[in-house]
Amino acid sequence: MILDSPRQAARDQYLRCGWAVVRGLFSAQEIETWRGEADRLMAQPALFADPDGRNAVVNSRPRSDRIDPVTDLSPTFLNLANDPRLLRESGALLGGEARLFKDKFIAKPPGAQGYGVHQDFTYWPNLGIAPEKMGSAAVFLDGATAESGAVECVPGVHALLTRPGRIEDPDKSSLGDFETVAVEAGDVLFLSGMVPHRSGANRSAGFRRALFFTYAADADPALYETYHQLKKALPHGLG
Repeated sequence: MILDSPRQAARDQYLRCGWAVVRGLFSAQEIETWRGEADRLMAQPALFADPDGRNAVVNSRPRSDRIDPVTDLSPTFLNLANDPRLLRESGALLGGEARLFKDKFIAKPPGAQGYGVHQDFTYWPNLGIAPEKMGSAAVFLDGATAESGAVECVPGVHALLTRPGRIEDPDKSSLGDFETVAVEAGDVLFLSGMVPHRSGANRSAGFRRALFFTYAADADPALYETYHQLKKALPHGLG
């Protein structure tokens, strides 16, 4: 379900299904600025092969189209991550003041593989925050369809499907039907930490670029630093 009007309608959708799409938060000029910044990063191949693990993905092969984190490399994207409109809508869904703790850029060029089914909360252990207080906002710089590898969600799942404290993925055969979340450039997909989701390969001729900002309704002003310290402490990092 895509909602032209955010706030209560989006919150109802999010609470019911675990995800909601909001459009109209940003202007066409802003979207073009972010596309230009993405182009700047994509013109630096070394960023996507960084030896410090910016393209690493737990339980999967390293990626060559991913920068995680990205806001330390881009003041433009840092400003977007902390944009009052994005914080306001995220906070409304999470039930408190939204605080950033994770960020990444995924370029997903033609031919890029997708991501297997997972629940994000599994990859955010040891923060001591309730799952309903954590979620992500994906800002799409390009439209996304089934052909280009859009996100696909199983609606209505609000419980952890794997063993607590373990970084592992649910058995996709035990899940219901996935819904493809087609979006346009500038749309924002809000994902709860519990909704099972995946994405397919990009079979189109264009990119499917998106920024993923993960927030928690938490009072800790050092939450971003705490998360990244935990990430460095684990042998294979965090998702």
